[in-house]
Amino acid sequence: IRPMFMPGEGNVLVGGDFSKQELLICAHLAQDKKMIEALTKGQDLYSVIASLAYGVAYEKCTEAYGDEGKERRSAAKAITLGVMYGKGIAAIGKDLGITYEKAQDIYKRIMKAFPGLKKFMDDSKDMARDLGYVDTVWGRRRRLPNMMLPKYEFEFTDDMPGDFDPLFTDDDDGGSIKVPARVVRKWSKRLNETRTRESRAAVIKRAAERGIKIIDNGGYIAEATRQAVNSRVQGSAADMMKRALLLVAGNERLNELGVKIVATIHDEMLVEGPKEYGREIAEIVAACMVKSGEGLDVPVSVDWVVSERWYGEELDSGTYKEE
Repeated sequence: IRPMFMPGEGNVLVGGDFSKQELLICAHLAQDKKMIEALTKGQDLYSVIASLAYGVAYEKCTEAYGDEGKERRSAAKAITLGVMYGKGIAAIGKDLGITYEKAQDIYKRIMKAFPGLKKFMDDSKDMARDLGYVDTVWGRRRRLPNMMLPKYEFEFTDDMPGDFDPLFTDDDDGGSIKVPARVVRKWSKRLNETRTRESRAAVIKRAAERGIKIIDNGGYIAEATRQAVNSRVQGSAADMMKRALLLVAGNERLNELGVKIVATIHDEMLVEGPKEYGREIAEIVAACMVKSGEGLDVPVSVDWVVSERWYGEELDSGTYKEE
């Protein structure tokens, strides 16, 4: 339905689109030398990743190589994006239509080929566990307090257990009786020995029958763990777009031309301005978007398009690259 949207009479829509924005941010955050080198050289990073993961030449992992090259590149792309979006191996395998074992094998190869990526993932999770938040490239914080939760919490129900012994129970906070450490260790051991959700639920039920309520925080921790990496990448992308919006809104020439910001859609900015100045507007907007990436250790580029309707026939187009 996008071609339904049109500018006012005498105007055009100008769209600026960050090229591989989240991949650039991920490479910067990971500080992986191979990733940064590939992006600096202008290589297709997904093909580079596939080349190192499969142990074949770069050219054999490009779309130009045919179905085999496309398949390798697609697998590398799915796993790399899966890592950024916090997906598990099973979900990635399902997306690719391959077995869990094959997806895991490709995943391991990528992590081995790009050690900086693996370290970035681990460091992000450690940061969330230690501080309760992660931050973006430009310092904005995403709070993830659930990362600091204990895996299990224990408390007595209204009915005290039969083996309750007040001599071995802490009562430090003025009336709230804590479950003794020895009891916590006993039930924690049983929980840690479980292998399925059903068996874990059975242990929790047995504990409840003995007057001990077990709160399983595993789901909350798992969700926060997935967000730890994703929030840094997508959060930085959001910061970058907002920086670009400020630069566009404050640009003297664009204000002279009466350019108005229409919308942002993920990594794309849409503005409206006079048709006769379409190319000039596009180049200024793209330059502002590129400038918003100052501080990244990888080159930023923006693809721009001028049209009389969104996703309509292109009147002009180009790419603005960081100088």
